[in-house]
Amino acid sequence: MPDNHFNVCILFENKKNVSFELQDRITKFFSEYKSTLTHTHLDSSEIIILYAETYRWAYQALRQIRSSNRHFIKPVFLNFGSAPDGLSDLVDGYLKPSQSYQEFVIAFTPLIDLAREISILPSIGEHSTDVTYKEVLLLRFLLVRPDFKLDPNRNIASNIGYSYPVAKILFDVAKGSEHSFLEELKEANLLTTNLIDKVNLCPYCKHVQINFREVCPHCNSLKVREEITIHHFRCAYVGKESEFRKGHDLVCPKCTKILRHIGVDYDKPSEVLWCEDCNSNFSEPLLRCFCLNSGHVFPPEDTLLAEINEYKISQEGRRAAQEGYLPSMGLMDIFKKQLGFYKNEVFQEFLRVEFLRCQRYSYPSTVATLSLLTARQVLESELTTHTRQFREDFSSILHSTFRSTDLFTDISSEKILILFSNTTSEAVKIAFDRLHHELYNAFQVKIDLEYKIVDLAGEFENLDAAWEQLNGSF
Repeated sequence: MPDNHFNVCILFENKKNVSFELQDRITKFFSEYKSTLTHTHLDSSEIIILYAETYRWAYQALRQIRSSNRHFIKPVFLNFGSAPDGLSDLVDGYLKPSQSYQEFVIAFTPLIDLAREISILPSIGEHSTDVTYKEVLLLRFLLVRPDFKLDPNRNIASNIGYSYPVAKILFDVAKGSEHSFLEELKEANLLTTNLIDKVNLCPYCKHVQINFREVCPHCNSLKVREEITIHHFRCAYVGKESEFRKGHDLVCPKCTKILRHIGVDYDKPSEVLWCEDCNSNFSEPLLRCFCLNSGHVFPPEDTLLAEINEYKISQEGRRAAQEGYLPSMGLMDIFKKQLGFYKNEVFQEFLRVEFLRCQRYSYPSTVATLSLLTARQVLESELTTHTRQFREDFSSILHSTFRSTDLFTDISSEKILILFSNTTSEAVKIAFDRLHHELYNAFQVKIDLEYKIVDLAGEFENLDAAWEQLNGSF
């Protein structure tokens, strides 16, 4: 046993029902390891033992522990009469009360090692929100349990059809909503993933309960059925077989002639779909999605595809957990992800060709450098920049400022080179001014953008001369 001393809290569902044998076991255990373990109350504990008689009490107790910032990361040992189905992610050790004292000691020992690892972690740094604090707690939970994976559990009550019990309880959200927090940590490279499933979600409420149904392409009616089509040669009438059927005979509804011989009087060109409401026929129905949660109807191509992953802590996540701080996602990372950056040598070739075109035909194109240093310092000092909301807001501003024809590359960790094809320098200045105003409107923080602009149609001997005007080397 280790030399470290740990406080242990034991919680009973019903202390009156505790047998003398179990009381003796507990007394013996603390007597043998009195130099290591001390029995105490919950708030002072570093290890928690639960003696449960019913699943309901066990789950409620575990839920209270794992939803508390103070107790979430603590090792929990469960004594329960049956296998803890649905509780395994929430406990670190399990034993039936009927098992021997020696088996209890063997099963309990890893929790002491786990408590030791937790005890050497520094305190978590100050965070602006409770959510970021909980995200660090989750990373620490995974850090001290290196083999633990956040596995998705199928759950029809979840909006995405799956839930992650540990994360769901910690963030105290509706089933499935914890998925967004895990994706946020994944996007920050703090978690690694293994794809388990893909689900289609309603674009209006992001719910998985979608009914795919076939409707009439003319009136959207659900009353669509397949039926044989009959073509009467004599009067050229085409209609459903049910229209021709009169008892055992086929009678044309247009000219009332009896159809006797297929191939002579009539033929059956195909089986087609008929709408009972508008009486139109068609070969393929229209596929539409109906959300059972929001009631919206939409085409299948509008569904949102969500990835359901298994999550493990990454190397960057381990570092953040050990330090007790979440790293901010750099502005350069957001630029690269949202706008797509070319490799320097590829960008140089685009720039060379564009320069020659501008010089020969006085074609209006502009190259500019944009420094992110000041913007990053201001934003990170004033805002929590690692959150998904910040990334979404910042990404939206980038897409509204730059066009799909603009080309980007990075020339340092803080500076971007941008080629604005068929764009005057005046129009580029307007774009940067718009970027400045959009940033202020979104974050209420004043940022002085640092940029330089060169008109490629200017009087330059060569591209190097144009680049010199930007005061840099590429």
